[in-house]
Amino acid sequence: QRQMCIRDRSLASIYAIIWARRGGLFHPANKQVWNPPDVRMLRPELPYGLLVLTGSLIVTLQYSVDVIVVKHFFDPHTAGLYAGMASVARIIFFVTASVASVLIPMVRVGAPADRNRQLLIKSLGLLIVTGLPVLVVFIVAPQPVMSLLMGPAYAATAPLLPLMSVGIFIVSIINLIVSYYMALRRYAVAPVIIIGACATYVLLAVHHGSLRAIVTSLDIGGLVMLLTLIGWAAYTRRR
Repeated sequence: QRQMCIRDRSLASIYAIIWARRGGLFHPANKQVWNPPDVRMLRPELPYGLLVLTGSLIVTLQYSVDVIVVKHFFDPHTAGLYAGMASVARIIFFVTASVASVLIPMVRVGAPADRNRQLLIKSLGLLIVTGLPVLVVFIVAPQPVMSLLMGPAYAATAPLLPLMSVGIFIVSIINLIVSYYMALRRYAVAPVIIIGACATYVLLAVHHGSLRAIVTSLDIGGLVMLLTLIGWAAYTRRR
């Protein structure tokens, strides 16, 4: 049946080409099928593309680098259990990520600062409304959540779920703030989050003796990044 379908499509394409030529439709002699991209048109947007790449990559690593560390320092069985727990905690991020996606097209570079700031505050409120109930459930009932979503075998990592969920909730707030400043084309946000990311990586490199130590390092690194962002935002607003 698949061969018949391919044959029918080929015959239909040949039939269309024949009738197109009869109708006077020909490929222009000076027209190239593929043209290389015009670098001159892309050059003005390259810095912004680099900003988006940097911001997105750092936020992604902030909630996923711990799994890489666990796979490096622990046995495959332990790493698999941890990855299951981390996947459940990341539900908070993906539940709230749509808020940042909606915020970006609404923010305008030329709009009044108060209007953009109101959008950020409303988006932050919406993020809290959508993410906080999930966080509370993960903190209050980690054992049933892990057993229900991943199975009884993953219940051993349930005590880590509340602490991990707090870290993911912090990353969700970071993602919203970074998305806001990327939409405003504030390039200074990149070195600010790089400082926070470096704090996370240093903590993970030094403090990784247990799974709880890794989760704690991730939480502290995320908190450092968030406080650095807030301090930078307050300083630039005052200026």
